[in-house]
Amino acid sequence: MKKILLLSIPVLIFSGLVIGIAKVNAFARAGTAYTAKILCSEVFVAGRTAQTVNRNEFDDIHPMFDKITRHVDEAARTVSTNLYGFGKAQAVYREGRGCTVKVGLLAHQEEQSTQPPIPANPFPVASRRERNQHPRIDYPKLTRLIDGGFEDNSARHRALIVAVDGKIVYERYADYFSPATPMLSWSAAKSVLATLVGIAVKDGLIDINAPVGVPEWRGDKRRSVISWDDMLRMTSGLDFEEDYSNPNSDVNRMLFKSRSMAQSAAKAPAKYDPGTVFSYSSGTSNILARSLGDVVEEELGVDLVEYAYEKLLKPLGMQKTVLETDAGGDFVGSSYMYASPREWLKLGQLYLNKGKWNGVQIFDEDWDAYVTSPTSVSENQYGAHFWLNRDGAGDLKRKLPIFPEDMYYFAGHDGQYVFVEPTRNMVVVRLGLTRGKSVFNQVAPLISGLALSVQPLSVN
Repeated sequence: MKKILLLSIPVLIFSGLVIGIAKVNAFARAGTAYTAKILCSEVFVAGRTAQTVNRNEFDDIHPMFDKITRHVDEAARTVSTNLYGFGKAQAVYREGRGCTVKVGLLAHQEEQSTQPPIPANPFPVASRRERNQHPRIDYPKLTRLIDGGFEDNSARHRALIVAVDGKIVYERYADYFSPATPMLSWSAAKSVLATLVGIAVKDGLIDINAPVGVPEWRGDKRRSVISWDDMLRMTSGLDFEEDYSNPNSDVNRMLFKSRSMAQSAAKAPAKYDPGTVFSYSSGTSNILARSLGDVVEEELGVDLVEYAYEKLLKPLGMQKTVLETDAGGDFVGSSYMYASPREWLKLGQLYLNKGKWNGVQIFDEDWDAYVTSPTSVSENQYGAHFWLNRDGAGDLKRKLPIFPEDMYYFAGHDGQYVFVEPTRNMVVVRLGLTRGKSVFNQVAPLISGLALSVQPLSVN
């Protein structure tokens, strides 16, 4: 027995080393790819300096990020990263398509944007007199609240805009950021994807109750039973692991190791019957984005980025917006869109306007009612690629109880929010770099305070 134990020790040590090296390698591959992608986009899309990005963007994630070497090639518009040789990555910028991690040949790499510049269409800004004399706004309280939040700034706010009755009444920015700085969506892009689906519905290209018809599911019943509505409501039933702490999770392999993110996500097996279980999944969004792109290309002969340009960005005057695509050329609708704070505001105002912008109906008037109708199996917390401010079953209360249940919002990692509040005819944009498990709770006090500064429409 003793001899067997002694013989087993080297095997256990060797197995532990193999597992340890595998974990380091997995982290290195995901970590270097993440670093290359974010640094590339922040420099070449957002226009920030590499020094500023390196100093502020990668802290408070993991100590190993400090060990990743980074090289920005301004001429080639690439970023290369390396972690002791365990992991190497390169991200490449493409005009009009943003940055992507290089995996195989890149679609659109050699192309130049053929879209003409978008004409300016500035969001109205209330005059000082209008702000001070607005019957529903306690302007001194509003300014004290926002300025106090930025002066403390433990939540690391970067931009905050409040618009009431279609005009900006106050905005504030952290150092090195401005109304025109393109800022990353993370999952707030999911609500933009839903907006593009809504535009396609208006154009007669999609029936949301029809099957999506994903090509990887040929010969599989999912191809004929999972609908656009199931995908939008995160009830597709796919077994997709949305765990960012595990470098080998489905979402990390999709975002940082895959040429086609939709193809990667579509490999997830079925776990539940469609419509029966809510399971938030970035993989679902990227399958949805590619499927929408396939429909648009087949029907109109353009890709989804070109469709978004003509149908959404151009009418709203969104000059700074970039829908980033994966290495295969599909919009990463789960996570990667850049827009300036005032452009995020325009998207929120578009919903407050029920799809109308400067007299043009961008999506059907009832699309906002659809995306905000609760998905019952989500405990009423989710609509169709939008988060809701609703009470759930039992003691589950809405996240912002001081606001009514008609509020809804775009939401992204690290605290990217666009709140649409019909009762106050108000849109609030909050963008930042808030880390930790309680991101929403760190932002909520500032947003909740606005309810005390802006009265509902029924109060004069």
